[in-house]
Amino acid sequence: MFEQLEQIYEVDPERVYFDKRYSIPGMITHYQDAVLRHTAAFELDRKVIFAKYNVYWVIAKLHINIHSYPMVDDKVKLVTYPLKPMFVKFERECGIYKGEELCAEFCTEWCLVDGDTKRIRRADSIAYPPLWFKDRQFTDDYCRFVSPTMKEEDYMFSHRVALNDLDLNIHMNNISYVRLAMNTLTDKEYTSYVIKTFDIRFRAQTYFGDNINIYRKNGFGEIFIVGKKDDGTVVFEVRMTY
Repeated sequence: MFEQLEQIYEVDPERVYFDKRYSIPGMITHYQDAVLRHTAAFELDRKVIFAKYNVYWVIAKLHINIHSYPMVDDKVKLVTYPLKPMFVKFERECGIYKGEELCAEFCTEWCLVDGDTKRIRRADSIAYPPLWFKDRQFTDDYCRFVSPTMKEEDYMFSHRVALNDLDLNIHMNNISYVRLAMNTLTDKEYTSYVIKTFDIRFRAQTYFGDNINIYRKNGFGEIFIVGKKDDGTVVFEVRMTY
């Protein structure tokens, strides 16, 4: 049994911004693909665990520490592996490499959700293959920020969940929230800030037609972004440093 997956990807034009750098949404879509490949190889993908255990995976937190940005047409290698699960929490790490250079580190937290009740299930609700887990190689100190109170003057724009936002669970895909956060930046801000870390906490699900109000507040070397429903429910929180 191999506890990690190594997958080569090309940084294609769909995964860069205008400055030709590998975008954060582009990195995440490649990461999602690598995770799907890895879980499928061990029969722990969404179809199998839903059929056998009536559960599905949900990501709760995502952290990226960026050392350097590959460019369009570069080849990158993603190396991903799970850590040993806790009571309800799973963690997975991923490194993005260009040659031997570590360009970015991913740390993510997942949980299992019951297909009927939509409540979180224990980690031992499913069986795991032997030798599948690795020891932590990156930080465990991520997504531990406190978002500032967002006021009316911090409002940026609103987004109504549309067809292209929906995933197989019929709620808004995680990558769509990331794109909303990135869209709070102007083109000049994006090129001048050079984002070093990106943390996002997913707090509540949204569905077709829901309205998400986006707020942003700048700190010293950091940017906070919060998405809220019309009733004030926090949907996601982001902290970026530069």
